Amino acid sequence: RLAGHRAGLIAAFLYALYPLSYYFEMELLLDPLFTLLLVLSFLWFFRWRESLKYKDAVVGGLLLGASSITRPTALVFYPLLLVVLIMDRESFALRYRSALVWLLAAAVPVGVTFARNLAVAGDPVPIASQGGINLFIGNNPGSDGTSAVLPEPMGHNWQIRQITEFAERGRGENLLPGGVSSYWRERAVQWIVANPMTFVTRTLKKMYRHIANREISNNRDLAAFFVLVPLLNFNPLRFGVIFGLAIFGMVVVFRERGPARLLVAAICIYVFATSLFFFSSRFRLPLIPFYAVLGGAGIAALWHAIKTRQISPFVPAFLLGAIALAISFAPILPISIGLSSQYLTAEGHYYYSVGQFETALLYHKAALDIDSTFPGNNLDVGVTYIRLGEADSARKYLETETRLHPMRYRAFTNLASLDLVSGRTESAIETVRQALQRASYDATANEIYLRCLVDDSSYADELPLAINSVAAATDSNIYVFYDIGVRLTQAKRLDLARQALMIAAASEPPPIETDDNAFHPDFRDGRDTWYKEKGAVFSQLCFLSGTTERYRDAIGFGQEAIKHNPDLVDGYINLTSAYLAVNRRNEADSIVAVALLHFPDNQQLLRLKYLSE
Repeated sequence: RLAGHRAGLIAAFLYALYPLSYYFEMELLLDPLFTLLLVLSFLWFFRWRESLKYKDAVVGGLLLGASSITRPTALVFYPLLLVVLIMDRESFALRYRSALVWLLAAAVPVGVTFARNLAVAGDPVPIASQGGINLFIGNNPGSDGTSAVLPEPMGHNWQIRQITEFAERGRGENLLPGGVSSYWRERAVQWIVANPMTFVTRTLKKMYRHIANREISNNRDLAAFFVLVPLLNFNPLRFGVIFGLAIFGMVVVFRERGPARLLVAAICIYVFATSLFFFSSRFRLPLIPFYAVLGGAGIAALWHAIKTRQISPFVPAFLLGAIALAISFAPILPISIGLSSQYLTAEGHYYYSVGQFETALLYHKAALDIDSTFPGNNLDVGVTYIRLGEADSARKYLETETRLHPMRYRAFTNLASLDLVSGRTESAIETVRQALQRASYDATANEIYLRCLVDDSSYADELPLAINSVAAATDSNIYVFYDIGVRLTQAKRLDLARQALMIAAASEPPPIETDDNAFHPDFRDGRDTWYKEKGAVFSQLCFLSGTTERYRDAIGFGQEAIKHNPDLVDGYINLTSAYLAVNRRNEADSIVAVALLHFPDNQQLLRLKYLSE
């Protein structure tokens, strides 16, 4: 569209061979989708400028709106495109009406997202609520501009729930995601105002990172991955080459093609806007098609010049392109290339998640050999030893983790778990309270705490209050309260058991957008999984009600158990028992008949069938 068919083919070739373009296609990240939508948005903008047809304005607006809800950074292009349109030579009335249609169309995806946020979460967030924390990541005393790292104790593996906890403590009230974002945005602005020169220096460094050849990822060790894939490792088409070609092409076509000037302006605006946050190679991925288009236009023009033997006008473009390439490849802002344990840790986490604990231990120990003090390395080894049943070895590494990083909570949680299973209840309570001081919201720590109180009768008076406080801290986590309800039932503390189970029965899964567990291999917070777990809760309530001769309640809970989880045999058994207890044999026989279709060899069901006949 900008420079002809040959230029388009060359641009496609450059983008297709750029290693990061197909590396990120394999990642479950939004950046490839954002890149596609942004390119389509600009393509339709150019079509719209030529036609000024309302249908092109609608399509272009919808595409840019879709880009905006994919990554809100696209919002920075709205003023630029409006100014370009208004400055065109067509009649003002036509431009005004067409621009209004374009804006209304662009507002549709954003408006739908805003309405959804308001209806579902009661939170007036136009698109997404990560802007505040991302701004703080790039603008705080410890920021390096390239790492998604927060000040301790959050560090490199911080969680959404963790930053929410800090924000709520800072505000002194419960916050919705939009309020959390506002808190961290204010913290970032406060730092910027207090450190203006440092802010300017860091922003300039991040802008340089945008044109530097070095690829940086905040969640992967790209070098360790690339070396495994020859197409990535030996591909000569690095970013610096594409950038040099883009500068060459920009100089060649800048004067004669207005759309090229628009692309250059869009690149500059995007680089500045994203540099206010922090840099990662995936953040510049949406610009690669623009660089490729400029480079393709320059190469196509050069090809024509070679055929017509008019190369001399290209000399300045050659020089500027070569300078740009040299600046990109030059180590102006070098990054330490020291050994990193990150890729070993990632491998260890994978094998741990699939139950291959021996293999996971090898990777975690290798990571520890590289950096024995890095946050989490000792924790990973200790937790893996727990899975292998080697408590003494686990304790050694977990205690080392608490000494090196005393503000982090996970090692304390796991040490408390070791104490609990070994019968050291007092020590477990003391240790888990240290975890809860650091992360009062953590479900595992709260579950261990309640288990300790259930196991030690000396805490009988503290337990009712603890149940309520844990419910508030964990948003009534169903897994915590089902476990505690079962344990209280076994301990014959039936009133408290009913209280815990009713909390579980009324629980709802956390919003997936702000759920830190959403990407875990054993993700349990999905609505289907949560719904089935409620079947187990209702089955236990049915059993509990039956033991206290509340048979009407038992029947109601049993019906809910089967409704929520028809694959749970205990639900059928408990409901049948409740029907038999009130001599409703027909209903009991009907339930048993259905259950035996699912579990034909279950001995308890066969005995109940005999009793119901």
